[in-house]
Amino acid sequence: MRSPLSPRLLARCTALLALTAVLSLVRPHPAHAAPAAPSIQEFVALMDAVDERLADSASTATALGLVHARWAELAPPGTRVNACKDSAAESLAARSRAFGDAHRDAAEAVRALVAQVERQQTAATIAPLLQRADLARVRAQVTASRRALRTQTAFADWHRRHIEPASRGCTPALRPGPGFADPVAGRRGDVAVVLLDGATLCPSGLKGTGAVVLIPSGKGCISATCDCTAATISPGAVLGP
Repeated sequence: MRSPLSPRLLARCTALLALTAVLSLVRPHPAHAAPAAPSIQEFVALMDAVDERLADSASTATALGLVHARWAELAPPGTRVNACKDSAAESLAARSRAFGDAHRDAAEAVRALVAQVERQQTAATIAPLLQRADLARVRAQVTASRRALRTQTAFADWHRRHIEPASRGCTPALRPGPGFADPVAGRRGDVAVVLLDGATLCPSGLKGTGAVVLIPSGKGCISATCDCTAATISPGAVLGP
């Protein structure tokens, strides 16, 4: 015959059983749960997002390149320009900073998205479903992302060497002004411009904040009531009220 449990041991056993029952009901917090494996639909949507950001990067690069080309015409090698006193130089210096920041952000967004693509393509829910065309698309996106980052670095270095020295002692301000003719005839895609505070871009009705925005197909106009007729807007323009 077994010896009866002591009151103290019995109390411990009872507490242990109660704790076990409580723990069996506790579910892990969502924040601690393992992330769900990506689906092939999510992966395709991610690649589509990369293409969209690449297009944004290309549009801002076009505008920034035109700004820098105009600066090179204004201040050829061996000449000096003071952006604190010359209104044309001030406008270009301000645009270079605005479009440079926008291109940097676009290139970094592409880099981050492509990193996700590279990670997800090896997932067990993705890898077996990828076709040759999908893998080729990923490789092309990786190459395009690296190119965008190299371009951004080159633009930033050019601004630092040629434009910053001319604007020391002041902060060039953005003022309304037209864009620049694109030397590549028939280039397609959105057009990058700066939309100043108080300006309304039509027909979308987008309100300006002083940041770079993209105009689909480069067609639009500025009007508080959008009773204007859309016209062609050139890359690098600064649109104001």
